[in-house]
Amino acid sequence: MKKKTTYKTPKTARPHFSFKVEAEQEGGLLAFLTNYALKERSRTTCKQLLHDRFISVNDEPNTQWDYELRNGDIVTVHPSPLPKLLNHKSIEVLLAR
Repeated sequence: MKKKTTYKTPKTARPHFSFKVEAEQEGGLLAFLTNYALKERSRTTCKQLLHDRFISVNDEPNTQWDYELRNGDIVTVHPSPLPKLLNHKSIEVLLAR
């Protein structure tokens, strides 16, 4: 009997969602997420996404729920947590050379 071969298809990267802040949407990041970007999610879920580094503003990871958004800012919701920045004086010395 011939063995059946199966092929796994590669998984594509999950998409991220980007939102541009309009003039009437300016204000706090948490209010923007709960009222416009992720209005189907609860406030607690939005705060957890911020805490776990799934949200970036203008390509910078952001964990502050009270971050003040301005007209033209780009808020991105990522499919996986963003890495933490390395803050160590030894690394700064290596990079300074």
